[in-house]
Amino acid sequence: MRFSKQEYLPYLKLVWTLCIGFCFVIPKITSQAVTSIFENNLKTVCIDSLDRLLILDRDGKLYLRSPQHRIRIEVDEDIVDIQQDQTNIWVIGQTELYQWKPLQKSLTKVRSLEKKSSIYIANNYEIVVKENTISLNDDVCYSRVDGQPSLRSYRYEMLHDQWYGIKQKHLFPVCNRTQEYFLPDSILGLIPFQNKLHVLTTLGLFGLENDYLERIPLALDSLQFPLREVNRSQGTTLIQGQSSWFILTQDLSLEELDLNPDEHWTTKSKNNIDCYYNSERIIIDEKTDRPSIFIDKITLDQKIIATKKNHEFEEATGDLIIQLRSGDWKVDESEFYYQWDGWQEKWISFSLTDPIFLSLEAVQKTRLNIRRIHKENIQTYTNILTIENQSNANPSWWKYIFIGLLLAVGTSIIASIRVRGMQNEMEKLKQQIQLQDALLAEKSKVRQMQMAPHFVYNSLTSIKGLIALGENKKARKYLTDFASLLRSQMRNDAEGLIRVSEEAMLLEKYLSLEKLCHNERFSYQIDVEQGLEDIQIPEMMIQPFAENAVKHGMHTSIPEGFINIRIWKDQQTICCEITDNGIGREAAIKQVSQNHKSVAIDNIKTRLAQFFKFRQIDELLSINDNYQDGKPAGTTVQLTLPIIKSNK
Repeated sequence: MRFSKQEYLPYLKLVWTLCIGFCFVIPKITSQAVTSIFENNLKTVCIDSLDRLLILDRDGKLYLRSPQHRIRIEVDEDIVDIQQDQTNIWVIGQTELYQWKPLQKSLTKVRSLEKKSSIYIANNYEIVVKENTISLNDDVCYSRVDGQPSLRSYRYEMLHDQWYGIKQKHLFPVCNRTQEYFLPDSILGLIPFQNKLHVLTTLGLFGLENDYLERIPLALDSLQFPLREVNRSQGTTLIQGQSSWFILTQDLSLEELDLNPDEHWTTKSKNNIDCYYNSERIIIDEKTDRPSIFIDKITLDQKIIATKKNHEFEEATGDLIIQLRSGDWKVDESEFYYQWDGWQEKWISFSLTDPIFLSLEAVQKTRLNIRRIHKENIQTYTNILTIENQSNANPSWWKYIFIGLLLAVGTSIIASIRVRGMQNEMEKLKQQIQLQDALLAEKSKVRQMQMAPHFVYNSLTSIKGLIALGENKKARKYLTDFASLLRSQMRNDAEGLIRVSEEAMLLEKYLSLEKLCHNERFSYQIDVEQGLEDIQIPEMMIQPFAENAVKHGMHTSIPEGFINIRIWKDQQTICCEITDNGIGREAAIKQVSQNHKSVAIDNIKTRLAQFFKFRQIDELLSINDNYQDGKPAGTTVQLTLPIIKSNK
């Protein structure tokens, strides 16, 4: 099948359009590594001599950002600005001028600053701008005359040790205001390079040489005037046009950048890095390949040692800790592995933020190799560090054998002496434990005998009151319930435990008797969580608190008394809560005779200590008063009993 020219022409146009579109999609920042970092509330960025970013936010806080870390630099005051010249970074506070020390990761105070002044630093020159004067290295070189604007709104640049200032359309040497230049357009910035001061205005570029201003043409199809902004740093000049951002190169040509033209961008350059940033984002453009793995720190027994490539140890033990770092900002997108060649052949995955450990006791000689995988590229850095431990080179095996034999003979002699003594001590300890268990069992029986008469007395009093009222049928019913309660008291349980279901049944019978005796002036409710019926708890733990709630809480002044008992499971404990709306503990104490002494709570605390020897009483039992509108509104008792595994 053959196509005519008219038939395949539309397909050629489509292919051509796709090719052109693809060219525009390709980012125009085409260095070997472009990295984006997102920051919040960013104000200024500088690049130190180790290719790390010193970041100042709009709150006056200073941070150091490396490919692996972001740390806060502590300063006693808020930071106003950070400036970078060819050799140093200067940190300007509200009252102090600091110099950044890259190796120490710290600031050094240079001198104090005057209030209400601005400072600009370059090549060890300082220009200090106040409201009415300009000083160059502490020498006043200009004083404002009446009618001139505030000097704090000027911008400054230096060329050949001469500071130049700009204000709108005016260009002037700082220390020679008699020589002043007037340009036809508003000045955006000064660009000193090629031993000439270049002045960029909104409509073009001018060069100042021998006190003469000459227009320099800028030819680029995508450049649209008027220009909007310019900023520069150490040879990199960033220009904002109407629809694009551009870099002004050393030959005065323009290169378009893939930056959003509607956003404000600033540039900083240092060594092999160009940095573009705004208030929310930093773009790092690395121009050349550099070694990306360095030894940052080596520690042995918590002491920092030299970071040299080869280490020989005579008699070294302990762990060697190696911390690596990278100067490559694409490190976050890479995978890293390490290998101890000659000792451990396996490649182990790790992160550059994590240290590498090496036990010197097990190593004679080894070399550290690092492997980096970035996308489909694999780089191997061999012999990053060489470790040699002389103490392991010629091991004296006979010394260890001799010492081992001595230890074995000595241990056998000592063991034969100690075994007989330990046998005697174990026999005595066994007898003491048996005596203590027997004593505790007898004490428990005595306490139960103290509780039983107390309960019988109160129950019989309730039934007696029922008979006095002539309710013989009900009396027989409740007498049967009382007999059932009495039988439960007399049962012989060696462990002193009872199932939750049985305890709830006894509480139901007891409270029904008390309710009858009190002319049904109170009601009660018993809630037991499902699944707890067969779990065992110490017997006679809940009933004394229910008895106190009736006896002391249900006073005649309470028209509608209520007792609520809840039993539930919480992890490995059984919780029981007894709540009443009675008169409260304080009022109840006043009604009791001074000669009366209640032993119920003391007995319960003793039994709790017996059952749960390794728990504090406060963890197991709490009694709290309830209040409503500032007045007593009853009492809440909570028991927290660890689940007991029965021996039956």
